Amino acid sequence: MRAWRDFETQSGVKMAEIGEADVTRVPELLWHCAAAGCRKEKKEFDITLDEWMDAITTDELVEMQDTIQLLLGVKKK
Repeated sequence: MRAWRDFETQSGVKMAEIGEADVTRVPELLWHCAAAGCRKEKKEFDITLDEWMDAITTDELVEMQDTIQLLLGVKKK
């Protein structure tokens, strides 16, 4: 939940507002999730958001979006 809140606070975008037209927000959200996971495990997380975004391909972006929609129970049209 903290990752979700951090994403919304830092991006100024509500999760409910993310749609197909704004898929670049998906890896940004996942960066917050990875940072939160490292905090919980007391591990260092030293990759910047820009470095994270540079490392992701468009194919991976589609997979990420599909996975998040699956986890959230969103059905494809």
